[in-house]
Amino acid sequence: MVTTWAVGSHNRHGLITIRACHVWPRRSERSGHLASDDVSSHILDVVPQQPDESSVLRRVSWRLLPLLLLLYVVSFLDRVNIATAALQMNADLDLSATAYGLASGSFFLTYLLCQVPANRVFYRMGMRRWMAIILTAWGLCSAATAFVTGPVSLTVARLALGAAEAGFYPAVICYLGRWFPSRVRARAVAVFLLAIPVANILGMPLSTLSANLG
Repeated sequence: MVTTWAVGSHNRHGLITIRACHVWPRRSERSGHLASDDVSSHILDVVPQQPDESSVLRRVSWRLLPLLLLLYVVSFLDRVNIATAALQMNADLDLSATAYGLASGSFFLTYLLCQVPANRVFYRMGMRRWMAIILTAWGLCSAATAFVTGPVSLTVARLALGAAEAGFYPAVICYLGRWFPSRVRARAVAVFLLAIPVANILGMPLSTLSANLG
């Protein structure tokens, strides 16, 4: 009679090692009876193949980083394009230099104050729902800027935009920390932050084109 059993255990990588044991009883040469201690056994270690970490990180990078970089480019353009718009906007809305400066700088007031509360909400909601909410919110706030009629409404629109964008950057940094190990995390964050010079390169031509079309 052949006895077979399998024993599973976790190794240091978290993978399961399966040991399949087969035992064949044999008759004792002296007595002709089966001897319980006279067995032959075969142990086979079956270790699942470990995934290639570099290929996993490469796939994650190509799926996450281009989209996050593009979103940060849009976010950065939203906060700085008011400088280009001021060339015509100040005259249309009869804004003084002081009123324009207050309205422009008010963005960073709510952007600063709302970052910590926004990140707490992010931890509760998760990345998928949180991104859907803040992207919709800042799109609406940015679109609402087209309907401002004076310094007060412009300041309100900028305050709302700052609050809407406050949760994006810290959420992305936390999210990258979950996907990338510490030894490659700085590289992933650096790719994400390339959005700032890209936005500076594209911002002026796009704003000028938009103003000319308008």
